[in-house]
Amino acid sequence: MKKNIIYNSTLSLVTIIALQGCGGSGDYKATSNSEVNNTSNQSLYIQKDGLSGRVLTSRYIQNATVCFDMNINGKCDPSEPSEKSYEDGKFSFSKFKTQQAGDAPLLANINDEYILTAVQNSANQTITPFTTLTLNEQLFNPYATKQTAKDELLNSSSIFQGNLLDGEDYISSNPNLVNIEANSLVSSFKTAYSLKKDEPLKTVATVVDEVIKQDNFNVNVTSIPVQKRYDSSYSLTKTNNSISIDSQDNNQRSVAVSTTSSDKTIVHSKWNNRLTLIDNTNFNKLATANYLDGVNGEQTSSGASEKVLSKLIVSNNSMYSLVKKDKNENTNTGLGIYKGVFNENNIPSFKYASLSVGSNNYYSYNAFTSMNINESIKKIVLGSSLGKIFVFDMDDLNSPLMQINTSSSVKDTIISQDTKYIFALIDSSFYIYDAQTYSFITSYDLTKIPNKFLNVNNTEVLISFENSNEIYLLDISDLNNIQVKRVFTATSNIKRINLSNDKLNLAVTLDNSRTIETFLLSNESVKSTASYNQNINDFKFITNTKLMAITDFNGYFLELKGDGQAPDNTEKVNWLKNHRK
Repeated sequence: MKKNIIYNSTLSLVTIIALQGCGGSGDYKATSNSEVNNTSNQSLYIQKDGLSGRVLTSRYIQNATVCFDMNINGKCDPSEPSEKSYEDGKFSFSKFKTQQAGDAPLLANINDEYILTAVQNSANQTITPFTTLTLNEQLFNPYATKQTAKDELLNSSSIFQGNLLDGEDYISSNPNLVNIEANSLVSSFKTAYSLKKDEPLKTVATVVDEVIKQDNFNVNVTSIPVQKRYDSSYSLTKTNNSISIDSQDNNQRSVAVSTTSSDKTIVHSKWNNRLTLIDNTNFNKLATANYLDGVNGEQTSSGASEKVLSKLIVSNNSMYSLVKKDKNENTNTGLGIYKGVFNENNIPSFKYASLSVGSNNYYSYNAFTSMNINESIKKIVLGSSLGKIFVFDMDDLNSPLMQINTSSSVKDTIISQDTKYIFALIDSSFYIYDAQTYSFITSYDLTKIPNKFLNVNNTEVLISFENSNEIYLLDISDLNNIQVKRVFTATSNIKRINLSNDKLNLAVTLDNSRTIETFLLSNESVKSTASYNQNINDFKFITNTKLMAITDFNGYFLELKGDGQAPDNTEKVNWLKNHRK
C-alpha cells in the first residue's frame, strides 16, 4: 500500500458555547466567527525561534505571503500561520506557529501571480521553483511518496538536479545557469496560474507534466486538465464554516456532543443546565435552552453546579441524561438517569425537578459509571461503581428490569449488536452475560485495565484502555476462543473513542486532549491526524465522513476523505499515459 502522508492541522471552524452559569438566566447572542489573520504586521525581518528560510526564484523575493498550507489547498487561508518575506527573501515563524502547523508544507504566494511550495525538510527551509516540483510529485504522482518524490523526478528527466529539488540556495552557490531555469519555471507557473487561480496546486501539476513531456522548463500551458491528488488516500481535514455563541458565564464549558440525526447535533454544558442545537448542514445554531435549574426547584445545595451531566443520548423523540455528582461534599439528591421528550425542531426546556422520583422518567442512583442504549430491543444498560449492571426499559425508568451483581466496579457496559449478550468491562477483563437470562457466560482476560467499549458488528468489539495508546479489535465469533484480531496504536495514550456509523472508521482523542486521530478499521496502519490549540472535551462522527469536536467554548467540523486504498496498477498506468507521455 502506498504510504499515507499525514498533516497535522489546527482548526478554527465552528464555535459553540454551552451557556448559563449557576442561578442566572443568561441571554445568548449568535454572531459570525471571523477568521483570525495570523500574518505578522512587523516591518523589518526578525529571526524567531521557529522555522525560518528564504523565498527565491532568480532573485530573493520580498513581500511574498508565506504560510503553512495546513489543508493543502494551495492557498494561504486566514486561519493558517502566515508571515511575509523580507530583504533577501527571509521569513521566520515563531516556535508556537511552527508547532501549530505540524509537518504541513510551506507555501509562498507572490503577488497573486503564482505560488511556490516546499516540503519541510529542515529548520532553515528554502522555497523555490524547484522545491515546488518536489512537493507536486508527492501530491499528484501516484508512484511517489514523500520519501521518493525527488527520485521520481530525477528518473523522469535529466534536466532535474537533486540538490535543487532538495532546496539548495542556488543564488548564493551557482546562480547563472540555474537562474535561467528558475525564470523559465516562474514564467510557466504564471501562465498556468492565470488560467485557474482557484485551484493553484493543479496549475503547478499541469506545468510539471508539460516540463517532463517536453524536457524543458519553459512550457506554454493553455488549459488546466483534470488533476487528481494521490498524496493522501486517507486524510482528516478541517472545513471553513464557523459560528459563535456568546456566554454569560465562563464556567459554563461545553463538555459533550451527541448526535440527534444526520444533520443535527446537540451540545451540552458541564453543569447540565444548557443545551445548544446545531444544524450540521448549514453550520448554524438552531436553538439554545435551559433544561435544568436545580433539583426539586432549588438553586443552592442541589443546584446545577453540584451536578454534572456526564452523558446524553438522543433516541427518536426522547433524551436520556446520566447525571453524576461533581462535588463530594454535596448530597446525592438528583443523581441518576433521566428521560425527557425531545423535539429536533426545538430544544426542550423541562426541569429535572419536574421528573419526580418514582415516575417513569427518573431513577435515582448515585454510582452510575456508564450508559448505553440498544434501540432495537428498547433497553438501556448502565454500569455502576458499586459492582452492578442495571437494565432498564427505555420507556420506563421507574425500576430496572434486572440488576446483575458483579465482582467489582463496572467501567463500561453495552448490549451486543445482535442483542444476545451484555458485555461489561470489569477489572482487567471482558465479561459476557446472557441478555435474556442475565446469567454469566464467560470472561476474557485483557491483561490491562479497560476503559470503553464500542460495538462493531455481531462478531467484533473495540476496547480502549486506561493509560494506554492501544485499542483492541476483539473477534468474539467464538465465545470459547476470543481473539485479539487487530491492535490500533495511537501516537500517545487514548482518551475517547468513536466509530462511524458505517463502521469503517475509528477516531480517538489523545490524552494531551488536543489531537484527534482516525484509523481505517480494516487496516490499523492507515491513519490521519488533526490537532487543535485547545483541549478537546468530546467529539462525534455526525456522518460517516464528518466529525464534530468541541472544546470549552469552541466547536469544530472535520472531514475524513479517502478510503485508505492506494491506486492500483491500472490507474497508475493510465495516469502515466495521460500526464507524462
